[in-house]
Amino acid sequence: GEHGLNRSDRILAALGLIGDRSVEVPIVQEERVIGHLRATWINRNAYVYASVLLFLALLTKLAHYYVNSQRQLELRVEKRTVELRESNEHLALEIAERSRAEKALAQSNGRDRRRLAA
Repeated sequence: GEHGLNRSDRILAALGLIGDRSVEVPIVQEERVIGHLRATWINRNAYVYASVLLFLALLTKLAHYYVNSQRQLELRVEKRTVELRESNEHLALEIAERSRAEKALAQSNGRDRRRLAA
């Protein structure tokens, strides 16, 4: 039981902070849990416990940063792809319009030459 615990361990145990000797934190992306970080330790020392929690908090922050960075990159790529597609469509319309104008001009020049030759 708790008789083998030192004073700080008894306080932590009374607060429910040590017991199963592990902590698990979910990794959330877009309001959906996509994984978990779990830390388990065997030393019940309060300093070790605090260090594990700090380390776990840092890992959680890094995981969230990574997930969010990856999603931001995907969004930028999607946005740029849409912009490029729209730009290509606009250029295709300009090319078609220019081609029609060149044909019309060539036909007009041909008619003018025929009139002058007649």
